[in-house]
Amino acid sequence: MLTILSYSYRHVFTRMKGAMGKESIAFYIQIPDICAVNPITTLYIICALGMQHPERPGMWFCKDELQFSKAIVNLDTDVVVVDATCENTPDGSITLSPQTGVGPYTYQWSLPGNGSSQSGLLPGTYFATVTDNNGTTEELIIAVGTSPGSPQAQATILDVCSFNAQEEFDLTTVESIVNMGSGFEVIWYENANLTGEILFPETFFTGGTTVYAVVDNGSCQSAPVSVVLTLYPTPTGNEASIIMCDDDEDGFVDFNLSSLDDEISGGIGPVSWYLSNNLTNPVLDPTSLWSHTQFVYAHVFDGHCLSPPTFIWLEVLDNPQAIPLDTHFCGDPSGVAVINLTALDLLVSGGVGTVEWFFDEDTLLLIPDPVNFQTTTTTVYAVVTNVICASSPVPVELNIDPSPTASPLTLNTCNDGSNTGLFALHDADVLVSGGTGTVNWFLDVAGVIPVTNPNAFITPTTTVYAIVDNGFCITGPVAIQLNVIDEIVGNTTSISACTDMGGQGLFDLTSLESIINPGLGSISWYQDAAGLIPVVQPGMYMSGAGIVYAQINYGGCQSSLIPINVTLLSPVVATPAQMSVCDNGSGMPIFDLTTMANTISGGIGIVSWYSDPAGMMVIPTPAMYNSGAATIYAQVTSGLCESPIVPIQLLVLSTPQVIPVVIEVCGDVNQQAVIDLTSYDATISANTGIVSWYLDAAQTQSIPVPASFLTGSSTVYVIVDDGTCVSPVKPILITIIDDLQATSVPIELCVIDLDTPIIDLTVYDAAINGGIGDVVWYMDAAGMKVIASPTTFSPTVDGIYAQVVSGGCISSVVNIPVIIDQAFTPQPFCAFTSGDSVSITWQNVAEAYELSYLINGLPSGGPLTIMDTTFSLGGLEQGDLIMLIITTVNNGICNTPLSASITCTTESCPTAELVILYPETICSEGDPFQLDVMIDGLSGTPAITWSGIGVNADGRYDPSVAGFVPNTVSVTVMDGQCAYVDSVELRSVLTPVASFYLVGSPCVDSTMELIFDGLAFFGGSEWNWDLDGADVMPHNMPVDFYVSWDQPGEYELSLSIDSRGCLSDTFRYPVLIGETPDTFSVSCVGEDYNELVVGWNPVTGATSYEGITNEGIGVLSGTTYTITGLQDNTIVDIIIEAQGSGECGPTIAMVQCKTPLYLESAEFIPNIFSPDGDGINDVLFVQANNGIAEVLTFRIFDRWGNMVFEDQIFAPNDPAHGWDGVYKGKMMNPGVYVYHAEIKTKDGEVISKTGDITVVRN
Repeated sequence: MLTILSYSYRHVFTRMKGAMGKESIAFYIQIPDICAVNPITTLYIICALGMQHPERPGMWFCKDELQFSKAIVNLDTDVVVVDATCENTPDGSITLSPQTGVGPYTYQWSLPGNGSSQSGLLPGTYFATVTDNNGTTEELIIAVGTSPGSPQAQATILDVCSFNAQEEFDLTTVESIVNMGSGFEVIWYENANLTGEILFPETFFTGGTTVYAVVDNGSCQSAPVSVVLTLYPTPTGNEASIIMCDDDEDGFVDFNLSSLDDEISGGIGPVSWYLSNNLTNPVLDPTSLWSHTQFVYAHVFDGHCLSPPTFIWLEVLDNPQAIPLDTHFCGDPSGVAVINLTALDLLVSGGVGTVEWFFDEDTLLLIPDPVNFQTTTTTVYAVVTNVICASSPVPVELNIDPSPTASPLTLNTCNDGSNTGLFALHDADVLVSGGTGTVNWFLDVAGVIPVTNPNAFITPTTTVYAIVDNGFCITGPVAIQLNVIDEIVGNTTSISACTDMGGQGLFDLTSLESIINPGLGSISWYQDAAGLIPVVQPGMYMSGAGIVYAQINYGGCQSSLIPINVTLLSPVVATPAQMSVCDNGSGMPIFDLTTMANTISGGIGIVSWYSDPAGMMVIPTPAMYNSGAATIYAQVTSGLCESPIVPIQLLVLSTPQVIPVVIEVCGDVNQQAVIDLTSYDATISANTGIVSWYLDAAQTQSIPVPASFLTGSSTVYVIVDDGTCVSPVKPILITIIDDLQATSVPIELCVIDLDTPIIDLTVYDAAINGGIGDVVWYMDAAGMKVIASPTTFSPTVDGIYAQVVSGGCISSVVNIPVIIDQAFTPQPFCAFTSGDSVSITWQNVAEAYELSYLINGLPSGGPLTIMDTTFSLGGLEQGDLIMLIITTVNNGICNTPLSASITCTTESCPTAELVILYPETICSEGDPFQLDVMIDGLSGTPAITWSGIGVNADGRYDPSVAGFVPNTVSVTVMDGQCAYVDSVELRSVLTPVASFYLVGSPCVDSTMELIFDGLAFFGGSEWNWDLDGADVMPHNMPVDFYVSWDQPGEYELSLSIDSRGCLSDTFRYPVLIGETPDTFSVSCVGEDYNELVVGWNPVTGATSYEGITNEGIGVLSGTTYTITGLQDNTIVDIIIEAQGSGECGPTIAMVQCKTPLYLESAEFIPNIFSPDGDGINDVLFVQANNGIAEVLTFRIFDRWGNMVFEDQIFAPNDPAHGWDGVYKGKMMNPGVYVYHAEIKTKDGEVISKTGDITVVRN
């Protein structure tokens, strides 16, 4: 077998026709021939043509076995191929060199040309035939490849997020994708036809589009591939805030940031939360962030782009405080008032928040109308809210004080001789107020003018006014009529009293005083008509019938003696009594008390019934009084008189009872028998009374001879009468029998715990006799050995006997099988106990067992049924008490469950106390530290293990891992099998980040907003600001406020934050403050036909100026601005900007100037004027139009040539530069004068003008 080691040439093939016409391929290899002298042997390999190589044109696979032929003759042509550089570059070549055969050689190509070589070839497969001079031919198939060939490139996409319609793309970021990691250069084009090369691909500014890339390996370029540039709009989060109430007043609450996700994102994507705006401190659990007032930051991702950070304000508000109140209000006489609770709002809230009012402390019942709240004295509850937060409810006591009453009154007093009288008004206070308050007396109905001495008020007949005040409420004024009279007249009346045993009555004469004297004053009582024997105690006057006398005394006046009749009423007597009623079976029969009324009252008066001796508890229905044996009470009333209360004894008599019996007798052939019913009397009545026999239940047909009653089976009726009470009627069943049957019934007996078996055989009587007759028990079948005590029979055999006897009839003796079974109560014991488990076992005494157990007295398991006799329970705590209740389950005769219980205790570990030691302050970005635990109560070295977020098993706690959330850390101490666990909640203080920026113009006296964008808790943090002398305007300190400086210069602001011992780095912010120029004004300082000049004073703070004009060309020079190239009569707007230092300014001033209208120059000097002071033509001056620029000289001479006036260089049309006719202080005389003027036009021309002037006077 031949192994092919290698090809000698990869490009050379020989294609030939075989003997069978099969197209074949021949190629040759050189192999070592170890047998030949020549170590190298050339073999030709021939195979049937198979299929071409899929990636290499011109190469085939063989599909038949190889055939080897040695020493096949051909030309052995060497083929040298130079590959084309690129697929589309024609620089490949083939050179043929025959090694055998006889030259010269001819060459035939599949290309033009017939030489031994071809050049300028593209990659591909070429055919050549080489023929030597002998006609030997060799067909060659030659492949020209590429080297290095075109590089590979692949299309991709590039996404950019932006707020704008166009954005800068860095195409170089995807070049490694385009060139497939080859590192070859990528050339970028805007168009698919490779036009519009992108020279700066790292900053390609465009909207969404497609660009094209070509990979260049230095020799070849790839085909262009597309790169799709997609511009996604950057999402923007909606600012939001959460305001929550601080219930425990520690400044921290639990915020659910996720509740804002939809509001912030608008539903376009998920929201991520951070504690800083640089995305370095994520919120681990947005649904539960324990935080104080601060900013947090939200980022929205819409699937493509992440929004910039959105500021989210978290604010913790203190709950408002409500103040409890105790208030008083005036009510009506029934104690009801209508209160406006909202009037109390300010007192309850302290002026902060709004108040809601509730009926109940749980605030479930809102008071619907607090403005008109009608109530008696009560407690309501108030809650203060500040829109978001609410206080705890506080009680508001509403005390409704009864308003006093005031009654009008007429008072009389005696005339003192001057038609006035003395009134002691306070003596009438009780009559006016009824005792409801203090009475104040006034002379006027408005209650403004008080009566100065009410107890000694001297006045003629008049009206005064009384107002009653009970300390809380006052009445309106009521009129009190004061009458001054000459005599007091009283009213006569009478009084009655009940006669006592002595024939006298007790009279309260004072009860008549308001009738006798309707006004004021006191009443004296006398026993005689002369008024000599006074009644000492008129309120308790004991007397017989007769007359007493009353006299009214007031204000020095006395009435005449007024007779009062005293009468005696007949006495009323109540007689004690007793009432008996038979018991109705309940022990509480119904008494008709009214049947004893005449017995008690003797037929005089009305009887009232009471259940107590004081007569306080009235019996409401005496005709149907349900009671047992008791004592009640009665009182007789007749008119005004009442008897003493007397006892009434109620007795409940026992009612005899009928004891039912069944009468069974043997009958004759007619099923009848003669029965002595009276023989049953003692049994039926129990010897408590006489028995009466009836044929019917209605007791209308008595049995005439009960001792000899002929009957068949029937029912008769009996009653028992003990002489006082009669029993209810009862039926007695009489049964006539002719044959008795005894039924054999097996007796099953369960003996528990080897007890002695005892049977009450009589229990089985009914089953044996069928309810007829008596059962007699025997030990033998012959019925000879009677069982004397069948109710306490202890069986010794497995069978006994019974016989039924009734009315002379006797049944046969039947066998009664006795079956005895045994049962035992379980006896459990604690087989095993440990610190966490127990095992309980007991002997096997039942088919199964039902178990229930309690742990430390609490039901914890069962019932469950098992067959085993062992119960084990694990997972317990040390010292647990386990009570197991075991109940037997049997299905035989002994199927009554038998229960037993036992209590086992798990072993207890020694008591130990753990105290976890940790730093007072933990900073969220602080260094790791070691936790420790102090153990009290254990000796030795127990094993300590820590667990929780941020802590390793050895207790090394890393705050940066734990995060800024309340974190529970636990420690487990193992002492043998005893485990001790303690935990502590560690709460990190967020390490603050100091950072801020300024918004606004950095100019002197310009206010800039300072905005904090760092990270801090505002409550409990110390903010160390250095504002470098800035003036501060508070706004939302310390995160948002305003600063300004009054001097320009370089300043540096700094901030460091101490948050409960956790320090931030110091943040420094330099700021350059410039100066804004002062305001200023610009004026037109020069106006000509074609030119304007404006000027201004130097501006404080200005560093430069800029001029702007809407016409002409302006040139700035210092503080003037000249505009040229103007038309005449043109309005020009000029703006001057004063630039300040830094970013300050400009300060702008505006002015509007106008070039004059161009006119031919014209001047005019009057030839006459009258300087006489009348205000008309008093001054001679040069007048001109606007073509004249100025007057150079103006001189006036008198007729002798003396110059009497001169002025130079001035504007025309100004009387101040004219002559007023005065020379050297004197008015010149009228006459003719000569003037000479030199006048300059605006064109620069100088005009000389001379003329006469006549001075006149009026």
